[in-house]
Amino acid sequence: MAEKRKRVVLGFNQKLEIIKRLKKGETATNIAQIYGVGRTTVNDIKRDAEKIEQHVSQMQSNDGDVRSRKTMKSAKYEQLDNVMYQWFIQARSQGIPLSGPIITTKAGEINKKLDGDPNFKASTGWLDKFKFRHGIRQLDINGEKLSANSAVIAEFKEQFKLKIQYDLKLVREQVYNCDETGLNWKALPQRTLTSFSE
Repeated sequence: MAEKRKRVVLGFNQKLEIIKRLKKGETATNIAQIYGVGRTTVNDIKRDAEKIEQHVSQMQSNDGDVRSRKTMKSAKYEQLDNVMYQWFIQARSQGIPLSGPIITTKAGEINKKLDGDPNFKASTGWLDKFKFRHGIRQLDINGEKLSANSAVIAEFKEQFKLKIQYDLKLVREQVYNCDETGLNWKALPQRTLTSFSE
């Protein structure tokens, strides 16, 4: 009796490698043996090659994490998902720290504005899937990439120095240095959600 093959689920990186091998002329049988899958799986990938390449391209352009994704399954509430991701990108580009509760609250608001499903719940399960689909991870806020724009900092330092010397006419004894200042207003989040490219 033939030994039953263990089920293997290929990721998008592996599927892209298979597509390249097929384009070079390798046989489906040879590729199936290398990746430990059936010949039918390789032929399915060949048939869906264009869809797979488009999906990967779209994920990469949206800063999604191609490494861990294995299926092309889309969101249940696709319009809400797209609007939420655009809002997320816009908020992060403005340096706004985002946490899970902020995102789920906004999802509920946007769903109402879109006249979406009244039964929609922006649960932690929905949030986890949203983060996975778009390759969103959590980072500590201090030392964030968005918070340090060195060109703006250098310009500010120069203008501030001139203001102290010439406008305010302060002497060295009147100037103090402060490295970091804490501002606790409504308990700002200590961590933020970011895309993999940040």
